[in-house]
Amino acid sequence: MKKPDEIWLHWNIASICNLSCNYCFTSNKSGSASCVNIENFSTFFRNNEEYKFIVSLTGNGEPFLSIDNIVELSRLITHKNRLGLITNLTRSDVIKVFVNTITPDKTAFIVTSFHFLELKKRGLIKTFINNLKLLLSFGYVPSLEIVSDPALSISQDSYNDLLNYLSVINEIGIVPVFVPCIMKNKIFSPYSFDSEIQKDLLKNAKFRDFDENKYSMFKGCLCNAGYNAFVVYNQGNIHPCFQKKKNIGNIFNPHFKFDDYFNNLKKDDLICRSKICNCPMPLYDYGLFQSFLKRI
Repeated sequence: MKKPDEIWLHWNIASICNLSCNYCFTSNKSGSASCVNIENFSTFFRNNEEYKFIVSLTGNGEPFLSIDNIVELSRLITHKNRLGLITNLTRSDVIKVFVNTITPDKTAFIVTSFHFLELKKRGLIKTFINNLKLLLSFGYVPSLEIVSDPALSISQDSYNDLLNYLSVINEIGIVPVFVPCIMKNKIFSPYSFDSEIQKDLLKNAKFRDFDENKYSMFKGCLCNAGYNAFVVYNQGNIHPCFQKKKNIGNIFNPHFKFDDYFNNLKKDDLICRSKICNCPMPLYDYGLFQSFLKRI
């Protein structure tokens, strides 16, 4: 089996958040911002310099809020690799420093999460939109995702506000994408809204293609999670994916090398054992999956 040409580390680095979305899968989002040990992380890159990485900072909260040295960390990542971010765009002070430090060509993606009801409740919608405009003005190409929360259509006033803001976002050059909402073991797709609401939303947005059957069809099939895509938890432990609890190492361990992992990796290790996967890699990043198929 050939080794991957690029590896995506989906780093659940954030542990605190300023929002409390009802569909969030993480309940503990309090605490103090932390600092990532830059020297230890530098050692990780030196030990694995034959690989290219996409390091995405995300998960369990808001990375611009949770990491005191996020700009310094981003600078380290983008020295030879690419950065990904998933953010609610509410930390204006840090975002201004970020855009003046990290150039757009160093980023693989920036996903902005428009948590409309929470942003509205906390008076942060204009902050979100202003920071979205800031990213665009610096040449970034952010995407914008909205979770298909059934509560979006309960209040007529809030729903009308949502439609207005979708139009505003559309006018600045962004097409919002409604994504499935997984809550209380149920999956709500954009197509779960009634037909009239769907028509309203589709005037200024898109729906992510959704087929409930796809979320349970991967068991027994090959998946690139554990080959060129990995989950990293906030303390640095690396797992093949969220479903597999096997810890293959730690990015802060000065002796960890991906070579040791790949030298013992078998094709059978890449077969999905999960009954239901709510983040199937073949759907989430088709390019990485296609690269995987060419190399196994």
